[in-house]
Amino acid sequence: MSGNTGSHPGIIVIDDNPEFSDLLRSLLHTDYQVSVAADGSEGFQKALEHPPEAAIIDIQMPGWDGLRTLKEFRHHPTLSDVPVMILTADASRGTVLAALEAGANNYMVKTDFSKDELRRKLEQLLVSTPRVQSGTVGRILTAPTQTVAPPVRTTTYQSATQPSVAPVDEYDRTAERVLDTLDRWSDRLRGHHSQKRSQTRSTNRRKLTIYVPENDQEAGEAEDNAILEVRQRDASRSGVGFIYHESIRADEIIVCIEKEAGDCTYYRSQIVRRRQTHEGFWYYGVQFLEEVNM
Repeated sequence: MSGNTGSHPGIIVIDDNPEFSDLLRSLLHTDYQVSVAADGSEGFQKALEHPPEAAIIDIQMPGWDGLRTLKEFRHHPTLSDVPVMILTADASRGTVLAALEAGANNYMVKTDFSKDELRRKLEQLLVSTPRVQSGTVGRILTAPTQTVAPPVRTTTYQSATQPSVAPVDEYDRTAERVLDTLDRWSDRLRGHHSQKRSQTRSTNRRKLTIYVPENDQEAGEAEDNAILEVRQRDASRSGVGFIYHESIRADEIIVCIEKEAGDCTYYRSQIVRRRQTHEGFWYYGVQFLEEVNM
């Protein structure tokens, strides 16, 4: 829950340049409650004390730089779902990709932006986060939000009963929009003819079943696993990438890869990359560790 108790949604600006922080505060203060921090460590502590609805973080700072600060946000349960926009004076592909892969939801070039662009991107961040779904934020944002039905999630996979679920057509459409956006980001940032990576990945959208350990149990212990249905985005011989509408805290999961005739091969896998994208979804990059029997 947000620590903001004012009438406006809380935003934290983390930047070692006080003039730029003051500029952002002056542009946003009419609609947002803005706090500032001069470095990543200070910003992280302030955010823990009063969790914001969104964070704007400069990528180049002494001490904790923007990437370190972003990773600390993503790894702390209180701040892991805070949407983050990275500020950078370096708009090179490598810098932007590093920020997105570390968990940034969006970025803005410090040397070339407008007030309208800043507010538009900030509104997009707030629309995508589960922290703000009603109240004063809803009155400020101009982009509409949609309520979608989540897929079935059960607490065990040995004797789970199927609960009644609302139609998932809207959920599927939302997931497809998220996947389309991720593909457009990749095309724009890498270029359509970028060099091959070590493992050739293929776009292969389909539904996957994964098993997530709970209550400090190891992946694969049936009585404490949750069954999740996720949307695969890509796959390689060594792993898969998928999206899901909630934050998955576990580092190890079991992934079911369907083969011919409906058979399933199970892989104990490690989540090596996680970042919030938009419309409430998270992207996960998973590396296969070993094949297991279930």
